Amino acid sequence: MTRIIETLGHNAPLVTTAVTTSRGPKAGDPIRWPSGEYGRVDQVGIGKPSGARLGDEWPAEGHVHVCDQLGSAHLHHTGTVSISGGPFRVIPITHLEWVGGVIHPTPFWSWSELGQGAGRGADLWLPRPLFTYTGPLDL
Repeated sequence: MTRIIETLGHNAPLVTTAVTTSRGPKAGDPIRWPSGEYGRVDQVGIGKPSGARLGDEWPAEGHVHVCDQLGSAHLHHTGTVSISGGPFRVIPITHLEWVGGVIHPTPFWSWSELGQGAGRGADLWLPRPLFTYTGPLDL
């Protein structure tokens, strides 16, 4: 059975089974655009959390912040990602449809066992559920 790696914990990866992938998009999940190219989810909107700094922007509930390309995505142990790349945009979550049963190998990077620093990153290809964009084509 295929398993999805949601995040890399301090001691072990957090995995879920492929059966539960209709969970909705999460940070790092790939998006296939109508052009056939790929982007990825950056943040899922929950509104502005308490304690957020003044000026911080958060996608509203029911929306996702996405990167038009896969970019370079650092996977944090909390399950969040930091993406270098762009451009970015906010779209309604209803414009993303899970491609049932499709698990897509998706590139991430994290720090290796050598710790942080130049040349110490580790490239990873992790299985993640694939979503397609079904909204208007005039992005």
